[in-house]
Amino acid sequence: MSTGLTERIEDRLVKAAGDDIKSRPRTAPPDTEQGSSPETTPKDVLVQKRKPFVEAILTEKGWSILDWANEANVAYHTAADYLAGTKRPYRSTRVKLAKALGIPPNQLPE
Repeated sequence: MSTGLTERIEDRLVKAAGDDIKSRPRTAPPDTEQGSSPETTPKDVLVQKRKPFVEAILTEKGWSILDWANEANVAYHTAADYLAGTKRPYRSTRVKLAKALGIPPNQLPE
C-alpha cells in the first residue's frame, strides 16, 4: 500500500475508534501459550519421543525409513512425516508401522 493510502486508512480508524489509536502503545502478541517454553513446540515434543525410539529399532534391523515404509506397506512420506512430527497418522497406519517394527501398536510413541 502507498503511504498516503495507509495514512488515510489509519485516520479513518482513529475517527471510528473515537480516540487516537496512533498514540496507543503497541505490544507484540505473545509467542507461546502461558506455561509453555518458547524453545519447545508440540512438533519438537513428538520428534523427541518418536525419533530415538524408532531409529534404534531401524538401526537394529539395518533398515532405512524407506525399508520400514515398504515393510509396513505405507508411503515413504507417511513414515518420514511420522518421524519428523509433522503428521499424526491414522490408527490403522500406526498399527502397520508398529507391526513392521515388530512391536505392539500401543508401544509406538504417539
